[in-house]
Amino acid sequence: QPALVDGFDEQHRPVPALLLGTKRGQIFYLNRETGKPLAQVEEKAVPTQGAAEEERLSPTQPFSVGMPTIGAERLTEEKMWGTTLFDQMACRILFKQMNYQGD
Repeated sequence: QPALVDGFDEQHRPVPALLLGTKRGQIFYLNRETGKPLAQVEEKAVPTQGAAEEERLSPTQPFSVGMPTIGAERLTEEKMWGTTLFDQMACRILFKQMNYQGD
């Protein structure tokens, strides 16, 4: 759910702002009147494979780089675990077989 806040623009003037958290843990800080970012946003290349035939995926997505990211750690093989060493090894093997090209 977005939060409506009083923010500041680049010249430190008060502006009505919006804070929007995404499911990827990014926070976008936007001017409510213009929609322009109040914190840095960059367009980054993203994978375009895997869409349904009738769908077209954008080659870039906006990433909020001027605000902190919350709870969106990248999964790695080292973070796989299990209750026994066998479970941990099985999790790591399955993880290595997965094909995830996102960020």
